[in-house]
Amino acid sequence: MYRCIRVPGNPGLHAAWFCSDLNRSSNSLRLRPRTTHHAQRGKATRASVTRMSHQGAIRSAFLAAALATAVTTTSCAHQPMSAESDSDSSSLRAWKTPPGWRAETIPFPLPFAQDLHHQGLEELRFAPGFFDPSAPGYFSYAMIWWLRDREPLTAEQLSLELLHYYQGLCNAVRTSQLTPQQPFFSAHLSPTDTDFPGWDSMSGEAHLYDAFKTGQPLTLQLRVYQRECGPSTDQDMTLHTQKQPHRAIILLASPQPTRAQIWTELLLRRDQFSCN
Repeated sequence: MYRCIRVPGNPGLHAAWFCSDLNRSSNSLRLRPRTTHHAQRGKATRASVTRMSHQGAIRSAFLAAALATAVTTTSCAHQPMSAESDSDSSSLRAWKTPPGWRAETIPFPLPFAQDLHHQGLEELRFAPGFFDPSAPGYFSYAMIWWLRDREPLTAEQLSLELLHYYQGLCNAVRTSQLTPQQPFFSAHLSPTDTDFPGWDSMSGEAHLYDAFKTGQPLTLQLRVYQRECGPSTDQDMTLHTQKQPHRAIILLASPQPTRAQIWTELLLRRDQFSCN
């Protein structure tokens, strides 16, 4: 049995349907695209959305929105990434996913945050119990932006981008039942002395709300690290040129105080990433 959501496409693309398999474990993050058709001959296409009460389907909403750029409306299977995106991801494949954690790779541009004008990939590691407000790993995750940017992003720039990111994410997956009357968003980062040799460091907070499960306000503690990484050894199969250097931005986030045990796990995710 599948429950489905309709995700708007990027400019120039049709909307896409994504369905989550309710016969799978609730931990499953796999999605099944479903064909939909653009309105033709003056007759509008009727789109109905089944509200998803199943926890796994709620989780899938974020991933469905993020994957919308990779699926066309005439395909019943995931379309492969471009050769450029696929070869980019080789530098991230060695990043470990421990037991109980969930991994996801999302190509830029992000459909829910199109004000972020980057080329590259977003790689995520979700802590166990990410969607469970009673779990130590609730809303805790490690994220890497693997970008083509040559210049470093300042704390002010990253603060603004995270603000757009969280606003777009909440707007993409919200329901009327889980949306506060006056949602509040903010993000602020400041440079700090690095505790990760070779990387520039920042720390701060983000204010948003849990649009997936509770609708309640959230304050995320943030730690951010960035540096330029050397050229990839992979060959660009499209341009037949050597890959250019990338900029890696690691973000660790949790509503737990930084002395909590989950931060030991998040910092281990950071330490297990090598950008060369």
